[in-house]
Amino acid sequence: MVSRLLSAIGHEVIVANARHVRLIAQSRQKDDRLDARTLGRLARVDPKLLSPVTHRSAQAQADLSLIRARAALVRSRATLINTARGLVKTNGERLHASCSRIIKSDVSMDLSPALRISMEAVLESIKALTLQIREYNRKIIDLGKTSYPEVSLLTQVHGVGPLVALTYILTLEYPQRFAKSRDTGCYIGLQPARRNSGNCQPQLHITKEGDPYPSVAARRERSSYSRTIWSG
Repeated sequence: MVSRLLSAIGHEVIVANARHVRLIAQSRQKDDRLDARTLGRLARVDPKLLSPVTHRSAQAQADLSLIRARAALVRSRATLINTARGLVKTNGERLHASCSRIIKSDVSMDLSPALRISMEAVLESIKALTLQIREYNRKIIDLGKTSYPEVSLLTQVHGVGPLVALTYILTLEYPQRFAKSRDTGCYIGLQPARRNSGNCQPQLHITKEGDPYPSVAARRERSSYSRTIWSG
């Protein structure tokens, strides 16, 4: 990453938040030199105008990629399961099984011989993906135990598992940069929008401008299907 390279050779690096620099994003005269000059002027006047972004370290980024690779497999498996249910239903049959049984047993025996041939590859792919996801689960648990001892503290909270704990830790990475614990919620987009004028202070929705992945991971792990996979 460019910011890491520039920092390594001794430069002071300011990474601007593109969402907050509309002076450049909405400019009708897009030019690299003009944009660089505008950024330089803003940084000279007040760097906070750029809403500086702190990039993760290379190790944290690599560890977070492990979690997001697992999430990609989970999405693929969910798509295949929904596809299998839909195709079977359109043929007048049903998979009389829960999601966990589709993974753990041969549900193709519930189907007619012709449909069994059509669905065999899909069901085998679901099982193969499940084995790969479980391997990722073991890697995530081992990573939390060996490299991130904070995981054991967070998992003491009811409903927080290894996946959510490690995702939260890697997303924040440097908790010392937050003056208050409440600021971490704002960092992942849980801060309510504000449009106060005079005595009017309406209650608005959260901005969702931060990294949405921690809340997504929490929803997935809370589902009964996800708990089955972790325990399996």
